[in-house]
Amino acid sequence: MITNTDIADVFNLIKNLSLADSEATARRLTNSVVQQAGGEHFIYSTLRADKCTQHYDVLHYFENCPSAWRQLYDSRKWYMNDPIVEYAKLHTEVIVSSQVECKTKGQSDLLKSAAFHGFRSGIIVPTHCSLGGHEWLGILFMGSSSDPLHGEPLFLSNRLAIRALAMELMDWWKNRFKNDAIDKYKLQDDEIRILQHLKNGKRVAEISAIMDLKTTHLYQSIDVLKVKLNTLKTGEAIHKAKTYGLLG
Repeated sequence: MITNTDIADVFNLIKNLSLADSEATARRLTNSVVQQAGGEHFIYSTLRADKCTQHYDVLHYFENCPSAWRQLYDSRKWYMNDPIVEYAKLHTEVIVSSQVECKTKGQSDLLKSAAFHGFRSGIIVPTHCSLGGHEWLGILFMGSSSDPLHGEPLFLSNRLAIRALAMELMDWWKNRFKNDAIDKYKLQDDEIRILQHLKNGKRVAEISAIMDLKTTHLYQSIDVLKVKLNTLKTGEAIHKAKTYGLLG
């Protein structure tokens, strides 16, 4: 269990995640917290649901685990019926691996393989949020080679810190997703403000007054935005920016 002496250090590591300027730094900080909480490996997955079909697409895997396990996971296409993901879609409660319900032999094989590759004891932390009109799902799967009789109670005793880590990871990836979009489309702060005003239903004359811009300049800026976002219509540009979480 994380001691009172260590708890401040652990939460400082978690807090520093918000300042991480690269995936490598975020991984290093995450791994430090995982080790302090009794783990050896972790996988953090971010998924996004289509608001019409509710089908989840995997956006990113962020991990520190044996490469052989990831290769096997992908080659067996376990992501199509992963019992950990299926649990996380519908729940927010923290559970340990021994509590995961397996409905098929394939799901049982997945957990047995995970145990063989360093996740003998495991803890699963789902986090949910909304961004850009889509539901986002974050899943922190943390594990160790310890016997579940010892490893899982240790994880549960540290679940507050582990849950805090999972929530901070969700925030970090949301911000990374937004910043990547800003960099990809080379958007400026004023351009995002224009899109926000348009989304809020303001007319060009109103936005011109608020931002102290000439109307002709504002129309030019809107045309530039449509080109940058590779859209034909202003409404499409607004929708695309919203999808990336750039608009409130």
